[in-house]
Formats: sequence, structure tokens, C-alpha cells
Amino acid sequence: MDFIIFNDVDDRRDYMVESFSKLTAAKESAANVGFGSDALVRKEQAIGNLEQQSKEPTMSIFNRFVKDESGATAIEYSLIAALMAAAIITALGTFGGDLKTAFTNIGNTLKNNTK
Repeated sequence: MDFIIFNDVDDRRDYMVESFSKLTAAKESAANVGFGSDALVRKEQAIGNLEQQSKEPTMSIFNRFVKDESGATAIEYSLIAALMAAAIITALGTFGGDLKTAFTNIGNTLKNNTK
């Protein structure tokens, strides 16, 4: 999603007036061409959504950053993977010698029984 940063209220007002005039012209053009009623309803809903968004106050960059959750899932999964890696490394460090002895014994037993 792209964000537009306005220098002042006048810039934002001019942008919104231009956007509304383009949407109104598109709506009238669609009605004149004879699109079905479903298309006109969708256009009305889109215009209503834009009008609602224009009534909301402009958010500061910091507020947008705080509310943006697009990377939260990736960060959570990477933290889980890091914790699992730390647990595996700790377990192998603690029980590594015992595991080596156990697998060596299994290997020797298999080698001796296959002769």
C-alpha cells in the first residue's frame, strides 16, 4: 500500500478534490455506457469507501509504522526457529557424548552380527 505524504492541509484538500472529480466522472461515464447495475453498485461502494477514508485524519508516519503488522508473522517464526536451534544445541552439548557412545555401540553390534 502506497502512502502519500502531504506538506499541508491545502495539498491534501486539492488531492481529494481531484480524486473525487475523477471518480465522479468515471461513475457518470460508466452510467452512460450502460454497465450493469452490479458494476454501478460496486463503483458506489468504492466511492463511499474513498469518502470515508478522506474523513479520517491523516496518520503520522510513526502511527502507520506502529499499526503495520505485515512483517510480524515472519519475525515470530524466526524467533521460534532461533529458540528451537538454541534448545537443540544445548541438548547436543549436554547429551552429545552419551549419544556418540550409544550409536557407536549400535554400529559395532550390527557389524559383529552381520559377519
